[in-house]
Amino acid sequence: MAENINGTVDVAVGARSAIFAPFENVGLIVVDEEHDSSYKQEEVPCYNARDVAIVRGKLQNCTVILGSATPSFESFYNTIIGKYKYLKLEKRIGDKPLPEVEIVDIRKSFRKEKNDKFSICSEKVIESIKSVLKNNEQAILFINRRGYANFIQCTECGESLRCPNCSVTLTYHKKEKSLKCHYCDYSTPLFETCPHCSSFAIKEIGIGTQKLEEEIKKLFPKARVTRFDRDTVRGKGSHQKILEKLENEEIDILIGTQMLSKGHDYPKVTLVCAVLADLDLNFPDFRAAEKGFQLLVQVSGRAGRSLLKGKSIIQTLNPDHYCIDAAKEHNYSKFFEKEINFRRRLNYPPFTRIANIIIKGDTDIETKIAAMKFKSLLLKASQAQEMKGLDILGPSPALLHRLRAKYRWQIIIKSEKIGFLHSVLNKCRNAMQSIPKNEFKRVTIHIDIDPSNLV
Repeated sequence: MAENINGTVDVAVGARSAIFAPFENVGLIVVDEEHDSSYKQEEVPCYNARDVAIVRGKLQNCTVILGSATPSFESFYNTIIGKYKYLKLEKRIGDKPLPEVEIVDIRKSFRKEKNDKFSICSEKVIESIKSVLKNNEQAILFINRRGYANFIQCTECGESLRCPNCSVTLTYHKKEKSLKCHYCDYSTPLFETCPHCSSFAIKEIGIGTQKLEEEIKKLFPKARVTRFDRDTVRGKGSHQKILEKLENEEIDILIGTQMLSKGHDYPKVTLVCAVLADLDLNFPDFRAAEKGFQLLVQVSGRAGRSLLKGKSIIQTLNPDHYCIDAAKEHNYSKFFEKEINFRRRLNYPPFTRIANIIIKGDTDIETKIAAMKFKSLLLKASQAQEMKGLDILGPSPALLHRLRAKYRWQIIIKSEKIGFLHSVLNKCRNAMQSIPKNEFKRVTIHIDIDPSNLV
């Protein structure tokens, strides 16, 4: 890296860590797709490369460009209050039209098979794929769940098969005939009978990329179908090999997760289908609608990026949702105006700053006691400094109450002033250090300011 300091390198390109490139005379910093959550590092040290870019731009007096078709709420709000300058690109590159987006209400249009099971794909999607294949074009099918089924449940006793280390159900992977946890990588062979009641009445619930791939291959046996998710790109270079096949027109239908939404540009892709758009909208996070809108707009944008006209289909159980409606029109402003009212009423970012405190321990009771102790220190610190604009929520069990064999309790702090958060948290850290080490020796506290999610 010494050569960078000597000025022998003019441009650094990379992921989030590239923001720390040792350049002395920086003239321009570009953060492409600035809304992307991968810019946020949630492990220690916690930082957001986008925010580091802004700070570095100030320190080195250089221009910082945050680029996105679906900006984060924090960045867009900063343009409204005049903190950032807003430059709007009115046209798509090459003046190409945005893809036409069609909403399909799958409550009404799911086909029924002879065995009375519903098909994943509506008639509209099937007919659109047929048209694409007939014209020697390509299609992308998007579903943000990998595996074959979301979980396995016994229809006799009602119990589902869960991970022994995490508070989640195990995902069924049919090809490997195994059940896997996507958080801790625990894996076990598929049970023939229910481990709770020994019944044979175990059933696959939900859909993932593997199940979608299986159905598409049955519907279009002559089509060249490939899956693009974490399970298929584990090997060295496998990610690039699949994309090269798509570029070389060796793939007719590509099925994948949100990995497909990241800036791919292939001329023959004229159809994109979000198979089940509601999966991300129903996530218990205040940013769920924002992330859902960004994902739908970004993945729709993979279609029609050349001279060929593009089309996007969004299958949903909730066609009247304001996120779906705005995504259909590619209308960020419409979505922002609706969502910002919810944020204002509930006092969430961009109107406040948030600290997410996760207390982790080996036993639930010890972790809860430590969380209660930390809460009392927070209250004491805030009262001592008379901080009235500080909201402290919790402690409560985290959404993932158990993760990688650790119990987790959560405290959320909200304040309009970031200085309040830092001041209170620093006092709590100092107070915790004075507590005898053997009192909470198996408990750790993780503090994340401006978290990208609250899980």
